[in-house]
Amino acid sequence: MTRRHRRPPPVPAKPIAAEAQPGPAWAWGQAVALLWYLGGFVALLVGAVLQVGPAAWMAAWQHRHGGSDSVTISFLPGFLLLLLPLLVARRMKRRPDRPFLCGIQDALWPGTRPPRTARSRDGQLARLRRTSRIMLALALGCVAVAGTLGALSMRPGEQRPGSPLPRLTMAELTAPDAILPGHAHVVDAVAQPDGAWVHDYTVRATRYRDTYIPLTAPGWRPGDPVTMLQMERRGLAGVPGPPEGSLSRGVPGWMVGAMRQSGMALIDDPPVLTREVLNGAVPEPDGIGLVLAVAFGGATGLTFGAIALGFHRAYRRLRARGSDG
Repeated sequence: MTRRHRRPPPVPAKPIAAEAQPGPAWAWGQAVALLWYLGGFVALLVGAVLQVGPAAWMAAWQHRHGGSDSVTISFLPGFLLLLLPLLVARRMKRRPDRPFLCGIQDALWPGTRPPRTARSRDGQLARLRRTSRIMLALALGCVAVAGTLGALSMRPGEQRPGSPLPRLTMAELTAPDAILPGHAHVVDAVAQPDGAWVHDYTVRATRYRDTYIPLTAPGWRPGDPVTMLQMERRGLAGVPGPPEGSLSRGVPGWMVGAMRQSGMALIDDPPVLTREVLNGAVPEPDGIGLVLAVAFGGATGLTFGAIALGFHRAYRRLRARGSDG
């Protein structure tokens, strides 16, 4: 009788521990990363155009030490500061026991999270596909909003092109509750070119010069508060002409400080008459609104589009990796 050798029962393989599923800390890390990157980039663009925040501080430093400033140089320090945390997070090792950091890394570099189980892989594929679609929708939404705002900015407002310019006094324009029209002729303004402040700046390789001249009412004396400014661009500075043009508010704070340091007793938030040759008539709508809408909307839309493309490529790589296995 032959003796049968029984094989020992197979030892079950030790299951591979699945990576911890994303929790609240992971979700907060992902949200913070996206908000920091997208919100920070848009805020830097707005700050560079409106001359507020880090761009304004850098522009003031350049003007104080060099007499002029560059929009590009004013934008770069804030942009590098925005990238610094991302570069640090990129070099740090991914550790599942730090879900907040993992959320940041997964948001910025999708596809870095290794699948441990089929279930976690399916969940990651769904998350990548969903996020890619959301980012693509945001990109298209930015483009649509920018196009709408640009089209609205080209529509004529209450002042019809070709109609006579309203003739207003300094008192009417500098009243606390004054509502500034788009364009006007200031009937009693007296320019004070001896107290002018010059702003030299560079946009890419083109140099510009804006000259801010105090506008005063009759009876004004040196040392009295300056309640209104006339801004003349290169080509019009010093050229005789009527005080007419477009009206606005919002002189950057660092410029107000520089004007005061030069001896101008300027009030806060003065009206600014940007002098133009209008020949007494309201001009056609300016295209600057369209340019700004396209610039901001296009930049934001491209940013969302790039993120959508990154998530989509990560989705395709992860799906191809699973099919190969």
